Amino acid sequence: MDAYHWNYVTDNYNNAMVGSNETQGETVNNYEKPKVFEGNTDSFSVKHNYLDKPIMARYIKFHTIQWNRHPSMRVEIMGCQLCKEPLGLPPYGKMSASSSRKFQKGSSCQPEDGHILSSKSWCSKKQNGEYYDLLHVVLFK
Repeated sequence: MDAYHWNYVTDNYNNAMVGSNETQGETVNNYEKPKVFEGNTDSFSVKHNYLDKPIMARYIKFHTIQWNRHPSMRVEIMGCQLCKEPLGLPPYGKMSASSSRKFQKGSSCQPEDGHILSSKSWCSKKQNGEYYDLLHVVLFK
């Protein structure tokens, strides 16, 4: 990781645990209140977080809630013991975001840079002094 990314750390993030009911087309929340996960404290270490109970979802949204300088993150959604697939990575998953910084040659910050195997990361866009900080992981299987 180059020095440019050294201080861009997402300390905490909120996983909204939102799923979609295939038959009714309605959105459901698998937890009574949002679950807050602890993030890493530097730009290169991996922080593992586990769910209290399994979920079935077509997509998962991550809301960054505390960060240093600006929100950015890399994430991987791991499947259950039965499927043994890294569901958040292509071809099983696609990342999108509510915002991202404009692409500049040699830089990262695009949603597709947000997976754990990348040396880059997704970065939120700042507009009118506020960050728009929502990362979506759409799961295919």
